[in-house]
Amino acid sequence: MDAESISHWFKYTIILGNTPLAYLSAATAFSASLVLFQLMKIFGLARLKALADTTETDLDDLAVALLEKFQLFEYLLAAFFVATRYINRAPAFNTAFNLAILIVFTYRAVTLIQHLLSYWIQKAVGSREISEEAKDSVVYGAQVVLRAMVW
Repeated sequence: MDAESISHWFKYTIILGNTPLAYLSAATAFSASLVLFQLMKIFGLARLKALADTTETDLDDLAVALLEKFQLFEYLLAAFFVATRYINRAPAFNTAFNLAILIVFTYRAVTLIQHLLSYWIQKAVGSREISEEAKDSVVYGAQVVLRAMVW
């Protein structure tokens, strides 16, 4: 096989509705996106943590804690989303994939909101001059009510 026939195969052979070149482009986009997301997570969070350690407030610590909640699965899903832009997809696949993205990131948004509410409750109750048992009771009760409202 010469280079021209390999080039022809990559550009014009159709496998499951896409050319091998399209699959190669999608795989490259997936890999590059995943590496970029992981580098942003590793180095970006490290810099934010270092910056948060130098400040007096705890809002930046809260921001770092929220960003740390994102897991590998969400990064994989985002990278897969980028990769699928390079191939032809069936309408059923698009619908199912969009639904999966909606469910996963809605769940993550709810967990972030819960974390924010817990932070807010802890700050509100922590500033009151009541016993530790009363604080724990108020925090627990408020968290149950607010989590029920969020879900």
